[in-house]
Amino acid sequence: MKLLVLLCCLLSIPASASAQDTFEQLFNGKDLSGWEGKAEFWSVEDGVIRGQTTKGNRTKGNTFLVWQGDDVEDFVFKAKVRFKGNNTGVQYRSELIDAKNFVVKGYQADLHKSPDYYGMLYAEKWRGIVAQRFQKVKVGDDGKPKVVGKVGDPNQKLVDWEWNELTIVAVGDRQIHQVNGIMTMDLTDNHPEARRKGILALQLHAGPPMTVEFKDIQLRKVTADDAAATIKAAEATDPQNSKANGKRKPDIVVYLADDLSSADLPLYGGTDIETPAIDQLAADGMTFNRAFVASPSCAVSRAALLTGLMPARNGAEQNHSYPRSDVLKLPKVLSGLGYQTAAFGKVAHSKSAPDFHFDVHDPQKDISEVRKNVKKFLESRTDKRPLALFVGVSDPHVPWPGESTVDPEALSMPPQLLDTPRTRLQRSRYLQEVKDLDGYLGELRKLTDKHMSKDKLFVFSSDHGAQFPFGKWTLYDEGIHVPLIVARSGQIDAGSRTDAMVSWVDVLPTLIDVSGGEVPGNLDGRSFAAVLDGKSDSHRKRIFTTHSGDRKMNVFLSRSVRTDRYKLIWNPHPEHAFTTHIDLLLRETSGDYFKQWTERAKTDKHAAEVVSRYHGRPEFELFDLKNDPNELTNLAGKPELKQVQQDLTADLKAWIKKQGDKLTVFHDPLMLDSPKSWVPRKAK
Repeated sequence: MKLLVLLCCLLSIPASASAQDTFEQLFNGKDLSGWEGKAEFWSVEDGVIRGQTTKGNRTKGNTFLVWQGDDVEDFVFKAKVRFKGNNTGVQYRSELIDAKNFVVKGYQADLHKSPDYYGMLYAEKWRGIVAQRFQKVKVGDDGKPKVVGKVGDPNQKLVDWEWNELTIVAVGDRQIHQVNGIMTMDLTDNHPEARRKGILALQLHAGPPMTVEFKDIQLRKVTADDAAATIKAAEATDPQNSKANGKRKPDIVVYLADDLSSADLPLYGGTDIETPAIDQLAADGMTFNRAFVASPSCAVSRAALLTGLMPARNGAEQNHSYPRSDVLKLPKVLSGLGYQTAAFGKVAHSKSAPDFHFDVHDPQKDISEVRKNVKKFLESRTDKRPLALFVGVSDPHVPWPGESTVDPEALSMPPQLLDTPRTRLQRSRYLQEVKDLDGYLGELRKLTDKHMSKDKLFVFSSDHGAQFPFGKWTLYDEGIHVPLIVARSGQIDAGSRTDAMVSWVDVLPTLIDVSGGEVPGNLDGRSFAAVLDGKSDSHRKRIFTTHSGDRKMNVFLSRSVRTDRYKLIWNPHPEHAFTTHIDLLLRETSGDYFKQWTERAKTDKHAAEVVSRYHGRPEFELFDLKNDPNELTNLAGKPELKQVQQDLTADLKAWIKKQGDKLTVFHDPLMLDSPKSWVPRKAK
């Protein structure tokens, strides 16, 4: 649940406010500027504030690190925190009563390893425990606390030495604490000595040796204009409140294909196969004509989907790398919103899947195993919470099957590929797996209709394009443009289509939005719920994508920016050779057709140009997507498009800087002028 936090604490932000614009950062990540405490206990290490006592360096009483800014009055505070050895907390609306030893008196959001105390309200040096976790308390002018109800989720598990996000909402006489987006206590305090303003401080507890760490410390002042909305949003984080109102969140189903190009589906103009289940889902919901992934390789794309952050910000940049442990992850968020989360097959990538903390997770990804496991789960499920079910199949990822019902000779070949017999055969095998994943989609919809709520959001997409040249691993539309269909009966217009440009990082905030949560302002993703509701027909003006390679098989960097008309691709190292599993491994179950390509290139000018374009990419590529949708003609350097190229280059490089993207080359590259070196190398 620790990561739920990043997201859900933002549930306390009113919808009309922009979290990104209105929250003040109280910690610079480098030093203790703006804070004061006893130097022997407080430090900054690895970008976090650390308070620590040891056997040889103890504090005689509780001591605090005090923020030196203005007193806080009505506000929303949030911070990530983890601790071990003893409890800790955050003081607010408090007073410094011993400046030498940094002793503080006042309200404290107490963080304790005991489940009943984690997130409670403790009045330090004052009134003791005022409201325990799970309690709604009112204090009248007689000063006596009265428990008037229950709050929170008794199933929420919190671990002290894991990053959890604490949110404190204080408006007038109302104080609400949240941990990982779930309300832990709700106090209305009209005690004769109730405090309405005071200092902020971080606690280091006396007693056994302990360590506490804080980061991402932020504060938003609440004005009279948004006070009511702030409280309303905070109240929405109480699962008990939802139960009392009889409101149930929609069930969610996310079905993911693996290496599927949108252009191969009839829904997007494909003519070689029929996909009746995909077509039916589109007839029942909304089709996005322009949906794009963040990066065209499996692990990186899925990390962006499940974090709402682009690769440089979540930590998964090259393929087979994974998000940092402190990054917000979607299953945590949905759990905090009251969902049971379950993932079957390839949802998160490979060995990273357990780190996303789905409540239920089974990694078997072949359709036969997924079919069996999902059916068993749904038929035996007794959990009463709404369900967020993620199902990912390995189709049409290589290896492709030896047999196919698709006639290779009858295929229409994509214009960017060479038309050879073996290419046709492998295309037919790939398309067989597209048919297979479509068949299972039909089964899955029937199964979820039977065992899940009638109010159900169903999402279908793919992590990037197919493993053919100029597709997967590239920033051409064949690599980054993916199918996206979203259906919800009675809520999304059936059979609708939209030209709104959306990114896979937008899926996470959209699911939060649809589920009744408030979307954080520090994500790269933005909710497109307004598009689903029919309130908007546009979303993004720019789509940014990145590719940072696939271990030693593909050591090549690319960055791109796409508008509705033009796309600019920047290849920072045009001297590097572009190679992949296709041309290096030449596998019989996937890429062996490339041998025919290189052989034909010896005598055929067009083939030579295609193979040359595959291996060698210029520094800049500019495409007019209206007149050249297949991106076959590079217009970079054309005088008539000089301003377009300059503007897009400036936009792209400014975005790269903002992302903190270091343009890291993760392995020794193969050089374009040394083709004899283009051989498979071990991953490490």
